[in-house]
Amino acid sequence: MGKKYFLLDAELENAGGDFFNSNDFKKNIFKILDNNKTPYNIAVIGKWGLGKSSLINMVKSELENKQGYKVIQINAWKYEKEALARVFLRQILLELGEKKDKKTTAEMFNDEIKECLSARGENKKTNEKNTIWSLLSAFLRKNWIFMLGIFIVSAALYAVYKYAALHLLGLWKDDAGYFGMNIFTGYCRNVGVVLVLPIFLSLLTMAVERLKHMENSVGVTYPTPGVEDYEILLERKMQSHKNEKIVVILDDLDRLSAKKMVEALDAIKVFINYSNFVFIVPFDDDILKNAMRDEKIQNEVGVLDKLFQYKLYLPPIYSDNIKDYAVSICSEGLVDFIDDYCNGAYNEVERTIRNIIIHPEVETPRQVKKLVNTFVNNQMIGMERERGGKVEKGFASSAQGMHMIAKLSVLQADFKEFYDLLLLYPNAMELVVEANNDRRFVPKLPDEIKELLKINSNDEEKPFDKENMPLINFLTYTAQYQVNTIESYLYMTMDDIAIKAGSKKQQEFLKTVVSGNMTGALEAYKKTPEVFESATRLLQRTSDSEELKHIICVLIYMFKDITAENLTSALAAINVRAQEFAQRLTNDDEKQIDFDKLMYGYEASGFSEEYLKILQACIESASKEQAFLKLQAYMDHISWFKGEVLDLVLDHIRWSLDSDLIKPEEFWILNKKYTGPREKWAESYYRYLVKYVIDSKNRDERMYTEIPAAFSLCAAKENVSDLWKLLEPVYDDVTLAKLFLNIVKTDNEKLISDKEISTAVDKLIVDSKPDYIDVINELILSCEYEPEDIAVYCDYISSQSDTDIASDLILAYEKEHGAEEIQPAVLLCMREVMDNPDISCAGNYSKLIGLCDQTTRQVLVSEFVSATQYVSSSQHEYQPLQKLYGIFAENYWTEAKPVITKMYSYALNNSVYPEFAKIVVDYTSECYGMFDDAEKKSYLEVLKDFASSASLTPYAIRGLVQLPNKLSENDFVEVEKQLSPIIDDENCYDICKFYRKNEEYIKKTNDNLSGYVEANVHVIKSVIDEAKRIWALQNLKRHYSGIRDDNFKEVYIATQNAGNDVTESAKQMFAYYLDNYDAGRMTKLVIWMLKQKTESYADTIINSCKVAKCALIADYVLSNQNSFNVEDILALLGYIHRNPGQKMQHNTYRLLSVACEKCSDTAERKACVEYMSAMTKKERGADGKFYPQMLEKMLEVETDDDVKEQIVGLKRKL
Repeated sequence: MGKKYFLLDAELENAGGDFFNSNDFKKNIFKILDNNKTPYNIAVIGKWGLGKSSLINMVKSELENKQGYKVIQINAWKYEKEALARVFLRQILLELGEKKDKKTTAEMFNDEIKECLSARGENKKTNEKNTIWSLLSAFLRKNWIFMLGIFIVSAALYAVYKYAALHLLGLWKDDAGYFGMNIFTGYCRNVGVVLVLPIFLSLLTMAVERLKHMENSVGVTYPTPGVEDYEILLERKMQSHKNEKIVVILDDLDRLSAKKMVEALDAIKVFINYSNFVFIVPFDDDILKNAMRDEKIQNEVGVLDKLFQYKLYLPPIYSDNIKDYAVSICSEGLVDFIDDYCNGAYNEVERTIRNIIIHPEVETPRQVKKLVNTFVNNQMIGMERERGGKVEKGFASSAQGMHMIAKLSVLQADFKEFYDLLLLYPNAMELVVEANNDRRFVPKLPDEIKELLKINSNDEEKPFDKENMPLINFLTYTAQYQVNTIESYLYMTMDDIAIKAGSKKQQEFLKTVVSGNMTGALEAYKKTPEVFESATRLLQRTSDSEELKHIICVLIYMFKDITAENLTSALAAINVRAQEFAQRLTNDDEKQIDFDKLMYGYEASGFSEEYLKILQACIESASKEQAFLKLQAYMDHISWFKGEVLDLVLDHIRWSLDSDLIKPEEFWILNKKYTGPREKWAESYYRYLVKYVIDSKNRDERMYTEIPAAFSLCAAKENVSDLWKLLEPVYDDVTLAKLFLNIVKTDNEKLISDKEISTAVDKLIVDSKPDYIDVINELILSCEYEPEDIAVYCDYISSQSDTDIASDLILAYEKEHGAEEIQPAVLLCMREVMDNPDISCAGNYSKLIGLCDQTTRQVLVSEFVSATQYVSSSQHEYQPLQKLYGIFAENYWTEAKPVITKMYSYALNNSVYPEFAKIVVDYTSECYGMFDDAEKKSYLEVLKDFASSASLTPYAIRGLVQLPNKLSENDFVEVEKQLSPIIDDENCYDICKFYRKNEEYIKKTNDNLSGYVEANVHVIKSVIDEAKRIWALQNLKRHYSGIRDDNFKEVYIATQNAGNDVTESAKQMFAYYLDNYDAGRMTKLVIWMLKQKTESYADTIINSCKVAKCALIADYVLSNQNSFNVEDILALLGYIHRNPGQKMQHNTYRLLSVACEKCSDTAERKACVEYMSAMTKKERGADGKFYPQMLEKMLEVETDDDVKEQIVGLKRKL
């Protein structure tokens, strides 16, 4: 007997296994049969798998042994393709004893005709049987000549072959017998097998085919007997069964198609006319009614009621009963399974059945068996896989593993569509449970799950369709049963090929991978990252070289988008196959490689030696595809390469340049970030760029730096001349002057000869353009230029005579070759400056003056004399050559002196216009340093003369200020007398400077020269520049201990609203003066300041004083009351009020008392009242009791009602 591994889906044969008490229904059926007159029909109605068939078998088993009953069972599903009415009649006839092989008259007639007409196997001429051997014999008789010819020809050819072979091998013997035996045995061994045997087998095959076609048969076909034929036979047969009840059990009706179900019901109606027939029909009421609706049967309930007079409804099974039933049949029927595949864990199996397998939707015994058997199958596979080491230990043997297998088994059996979705979304169970628990997650469900569950997104409260609630309920109440990797449990149920290929999404992913579809693979991975592992597994086992290359290229493309864990596994798999990939890499394959990600992988691999083989293969490749991307990958990461591989990379860079695989602008981008050695490819780069410049006329700005940089790396004594001469075709291209210059600048070792540079310059200056002249000039100055034609060079310099560079070019030439040949350019430059003294080239004058010979100097003197000739006109503008004259005088004073002497003589002897006075002063300022005492005296006389004229005074002042040294005391006093009366806002600062330079002469013996004070005050009052104002304030404080009161007040008013630095300097000066004044002068100036609008300014000055304190001022006022009015006293009281730290309570009362007594009108009394109102209690002090008395006195004389009201109110307050 076999082992008990599965439950049998068999109906009960008797009441012995009646777990759900079907015996009660059986008894009712017998009561119907025994107590009712036939014909009638009985319907046994119940859901699929509820036990209808078991009930019927119990009825059948008992009826077969019961007197007066004949039981006939027909499986309707078995005959679905036949006419059911005819089948029912035929099967009933057979069961009633009609012989199955009994022939009708027509059938017997048909057999006789066949027997008469049969000619099978007979040969009419010979009366011999056709056999295989007879056919072969006939063939050989007809074709023996042909067969003999084949034998002879083949034997002759073999003899020739053998003869030649023996000679070639050196085995030939002059023995005819030996040769004949050798031919015979070889022919039989080789030719017989190769030629004769195939011919024989072909003949044998042809004979068999011919024999088959020779057979023939003759027959007559008659129509199949119809329902009417069988009804006639049944009428006859029933004569012998009059006293029996014929019980026909029609099983599996509800398994038919809708059309066949309706046909079966119609077929039952055929037996209405037979008085002793009873049909017992088990079916699912819902299925049958739906079929009738599909076939457009009206009033299906009424039809069934009319056809079935008795209906027995099998009730659903209680859930606990169904679980008990499941446990019961499993404990009996799965003993061997539990022992062999569950390690004898009966209790765990029972818990699994009750808690997982038998879920709330399980209602029938058949459903129980289906679910249990599905679980058994999966558990057995899981255990076999675990024992075979294909899955981890505990995969199926642990309780956790068994639970998951049971859970998936239920989904396979009862929720197949959802189970299929798990292959797409392994986490689908968790997603659905999460969405059911928190409806906010419903919109996030994948579209496939939404479609399967028929989710209504518009219904937030009940988004799930009722039809799918059983699934959701099952997932919810089994949510606790989980494993780490559900995929392994899903794949377990597949065959070996499916396990290797993975889920549907993995299959789709692998298709994109092996086809080299990089973007498709990446998109698939982003949707389902779990599929990635399948690619690495496939890489490890594939033997197809193209597949291998595609997988690696795709994995490299995905490097930056996969997780660190996936990256590690991918690199590990690639490293294993790296050598193979590198060996098989072709130029076409290289097109598929993303080089940036290739380098990313190299770094991520920890610079693996195996991975480096892929890089090395790519570097050594001669492919011209992706040139920029390859170079970018190598050059950006050049520091990663060492030794031989580094040399390969450098060779690759050089080869790329030599092959023109990349545009300069692309290479510049790479070179900018490149940090590796350049020497190995620098010359190729230089030649590449020079060629590009010459061929394309490209003038990109970067050319001017890249080419020189390359030149500096590759230039040496051996090749420098050749490198420079590569540019010879463009020597005359002035747009490249900057390039030539930059190359020369990088030539630190001066390898390029001056002659070679000069050759280029000679061509450049011929067609020089303004935009490039500066560069050409710098190029000339960078070497010892020796022009081929000096006249051309002089013209070239002359064209720039209005610029500073002209002198540099002349001086550079003069340094090497002297000034004689270049003199025309020198003269032209000097005259250019003389004609245009304000131009930027004025500096050339001082540079070139030393190169001028006597002739040139004479020309210059005559120019100066002409420029300083007096013109009797106030509108005449003199040429401003004073700077040039100063330079000339410094070098050639003897020749320059007559110019200045002539101007002094004219100025002292004639009345001149201010314009002439100006150039006298300007020229003198440039050469005063060369004057002797007599010349200085003459100049001072000139200035005195200018000072005596109002129109010339500004120039006299300018001249005096410009004098580098102070005057003698007598000269200073004399000049000062002329200047002090004319001080104004315009000249004050210059006059101040003159005073300051001769400050030691400002002393009492000279009456302190008050003009200095006036000049400084003017500066403080009128000059905007704060630095100059501070300078003037410091002058006054430093040189004077006091100034006139009017000057004091002018300075105060001028500085009270000035900037912080000016006011700070002014405060220091005022405090210094006040401390030095006597009490009366000091008090009056302080009260004057307090009466100004800027009280805070005055307060800070007073607070800065060291001597002039408030107490001293108050005492002076009280002692000299007649000298001060109410306004003065209130101003001082205001200061005391604003500065409470003065502790002046007593003086305050006394001052206020004096003020009140001095009040002569309402305004003054009002001012006193307002001050008293503002006073604090602390200010009133101990004398506060006297204030009401003062108020009373003022009230007595006051006539203004408003003021009187103020006085009264204040008095009441005090």
